Amino acid sequence: MNGPRLILRADAGPDMGVGHAMRLLALGVAWKARGLAAAWAAHDPMPALARRFQALGIDVLPLSARHPDPVDMRALETLARESGPGCWVALDGYHFDESCQTTLKKAGARVLWLDDFGACPRYYADLVLNQNAWHDPDWYGNLAPGSMLLTGPSHALLRPEFSAPPPVARSFPAQARRVLVSLGGADPLALAPRVVDGLARCVAAGLEAVVVSGPANPTRSQLRAACQRAGAGFTLAEYVTDMPGLMAWADVAILAGGVSCLEAAAMGLPMLLTGFADNQRGNVRGLCSAGAAVNLDWGDALTADGVAGQAAALLADPEARKAMSQAGRAFVDAKGARRVLAAMLAGPLRLRPVESADCELLFRWANDSATRANAFCSDPIPWENHVAWFSRKLAAPGSLLFLAHGRGGVPVGQIRFDRDGDAALIDFSVAPGLRGLGLGSNLLSMGIEVMRHAWGPDVTALGQVKRGNKASAASFVRAGFRLAEPGKDNAAPEGADTYRVGPQAIGDTP
Repeated sequence: MNGPRLILRADAGPDMGVGHAMRLLALGVAWKARGLAAAWAAHDPMPALARRFQALGIDVLPLSARHPDPVDMRALETLARESGPGCWVALDGYHFDESCQTTLKKAGARVLWLDDFGACPRYYADLVLNQNAWHDPDWYGNLAPGSMLLTGPSHALLRPEFSAPPPVARSFPAQARRVLVSLGGADPLALAPRVVDGLARCVAAGLEAVVVSGPANPTRSQLRAACQRAGAGFTLAEYVTDMPGLMAWADVAILAGGVSCLEAAAMGLPMLLTGFADNQRGNVRGLCSAGAAVNLDWGDALTADGVAGQAAALLADPEARKAMSQAGRAFVDAKGARRVLAAMLAGPLRLRPVESADCELLFRWANDSATRANAFCSDPIPWENHVAWFSRKLAAPGSLLFLAHGRGGVPVGQIRFDRDGDAALIDFSVAPGLRGLGLGSNLLSMGIEVMRHAWGPDVTALGQVKRGNKASAASFVRAGFRLAEPGKDNAAPEGADTYRVGPQAIGDTP
């Protein structure tokens, strides 16, 4: 695989939140989908989680010590150096401090630091991500120069199975009966048994509840006993692999304020929320404020009677459930990993003129299978032909060729302008591993600025797009181009549309 490597650093075990590893799993899968390499580095990783990472093509690198042990820091620093230029290290865990961030940056790595409640006195990471539904702006007044902040559920790293949630045609019966209970990978305060006892007191006939026990739950025996007391309608589910299916089945969920409540919101599932840790409060507060959830009591204040009253009220209120479902889907759109990737891999783009040394890179991009499929001539380009064409274009006074670099100098795309009188024909492409991140429109917008600086403001820019190439057409539209009227522009190849921007653009004032 070509391109920068991603090191995912999070520990997950009986005394650590599994949610940290799950967030990084989502990021790793999205990274791999771009044809890039990813590895999970962890001290004493849970075997079940390690198998899941490996099954999704992410290497697992067991570490001999746990941070802040200096042995761990040296091992992580070595991984960063060996991973080469453009390497990213994503840190998820509150024991990774500011010293860890600065050490990795000195080793040449880019750093993504996942935060939940302003845990660091100062942030040196390139990107700081708080994906929760609410945060205090005062937490991030201490970012070092050059650090970038990403916040809110629009950047939520949902597990791979939720990255494109299936459309669920929810019904809202007058009396709902199906309840999903899941309080995260661990339940240290044994809240789930209280929830089960409370549901058992609901008066709704035919109530069905599926109660999920996480892999690190130390109170599983108590939860099993509570389900047995509650009766035949209550099922204890262990080692669940199809959480989207359970969320599609349920009418209502009772959840903790971790990542699962953001996943439920993306699926339009009405929720009652509780929790026991500070890193869960932001999600509970934000989702309740958005109208996507109802707040139960917190931690040890949670009682079976309180659960019974609020659960019974929501199960009997179809209009409230419908409104919560709509609010949840509007609040979390499940595209967070894509947005985080765009910030990591692209960042602020920089254009520079193409140089002789770029010939081979542009050759590889031009012969990429998707590029050839969308070209007007889809035949592979021979190396000799490419070299001759490349030399002509570099020497042509009517051609401008630029290479776009993103964060860390990673090449992300190319754009070319070929001038004919008062019009310039555009050719652009995004690097194969970085498509679908919205970079095309940014590349076009920046290219137009550079072209006008070189040739003046009166040149009309034209883009010819093969019909069916929806991604390229969308990039032109987002960059301010408009579909040209037939017959008004340079003749486009058969089966192509022309997009234009400039003084003669359709709808522009002369």
